[in-house]
Amino acid sequence: MNWKKRVISDDIISYEKEKKNIKVVIEARPNNDESWDIFKIYNYQAKNYIEEYTASDRDSAEKIIRKLKQEKDLTPKQINDVRKLRKDINIKVKREYKTDFVEKWLFRIENEQIENFFVIYHEMETLLDIVLNEKYKLLEKEIVQEITNILNLEMFEGDCEKRVYYFTKKNEYHDKASQKDSIILGQISYDFEDH
Repeated sequence: MNWKKRVISDDIISYEKEKKNIKVVIEARPNNDESWDIFKIYNYQAKNYIEEYTASDRDSAEKIIRKLKQEKDLTPKQINDVRKLRKDINIKVKREYKTDFVEKWLFRIENEQIENFFVIYHEMETLLDIVLNEKYKLLEKEIVQEITNILNLEMFEGDCEKRVYYFTKKNEYHDKASQKDSIILGQISYDFEDH
């Protein structure tokens, strides 16, 4: 289904599309400081699921809107899965190591087997790097908040930079039978200088 323009004016940009039993709306509105808030709203089974984005100006907001219109929409199953997890995220953490200035923690969400991690750097400013499986991308805001609560980072809020990275699990399998008959040829050369 294609996107239909609802409203485009100085103070609102809005598009919508409907497919099967899901209505999707993208809406952007300016703030007092020229920044824009962008929302992608899924209406499914009389309930809304909202993704929120921020842009520094109208041009940036329009770029985000173009990207949101091109990306694949959530399925009903994904929306329901996120709703279940969002009710109360339970993060289990375990410290991997700690030095004077760096801590690494492993964590799992609910009873999942996927291991994520975060590293916190204590220097002039506190820096928090969170590495999440892309499966949890829709829960980023809640997970970052829960980790902030666990680490009691609210008191450093002004001085704590948070960065989130994503990974996908990818396994590579090599056939040992085909490696038996292979030959590796190479050449190594050394240069020796006379002193």
